[in-house]
Amino acid sequence: GGGSIVIDQTEALVAIEVNSGNFRADDDAEKTAYQVNLRAAEEISRQIRLRDLGGVIVNDFIDMREERHRRSVERTLRDAVKRDRARTKILRISPFGLVEMTRQRIRPSLKRNTYENCPCCNGTGQVKTAESVAIDVMRLLMTAANHKGVRRVNVEIHDRVANYINNRKRREITSLEERSEVSINVIARMDVGPEHVLIKGTDEIGNEVKNLALVDS
Repeated sequence: GGGSIVIDQTEALVAIEVNSGNFRADDDAEKTAYQVNLRAAEEISRQIRLRDLGGVIVNDFIDMREERHRRSVERTLRDAVKRDRARTKILRISPFGLVEMTRQRIRPSLKRNTYENCPCCNGTGQVKTAESVAIDVMRLLMTAANHKGVRRVNVEIHDRVANYINNRKRREITSLEERSEVSINVIARMDVGPEHVLIKGTDEIGNEVKNLALVDS
């Protein structure tokens, strides 16, 4: 049998090791290493493309004493990856046969294919408290209530935020309604994200007032 390559993918990098196996070239260790490494360089390039490996890739070729052999293997690898559509950068081969390279994936990683960012927290792992969202809502309600032509404001928010506003901000809302001569209607919803805020204003005959400059998280 010929030589082989072993691919070990970890969180930090991809390590590819070249083994000579039972391949021998006229009992000459240097020649054997050189020939196996040349074949391996081609195969490494092929496997990287097939598997769409990305990030830092460290290739561990069989040791070669002769500088010209090392350069030739490095050149073969460089030529082989030219067929790759992904952006690839290859560093010089070390005296011990190590070639470090970086490659940008073409397809998303398996993790990106399987998971997506949480729609509530945008992948941060955190959402605002009901109190914090309520403060934002009150600020937006003031803007909407003072908008020219608005006579009624509907605010659609998560149930928890609605409870907070109805319990803690009721007096402020009543005061805002009286000052602005606007009716404010709080709509509680369970089927939206905790930071969801949708505010719509209508005029005295029920037509929606556009361009309120309000957010929908």
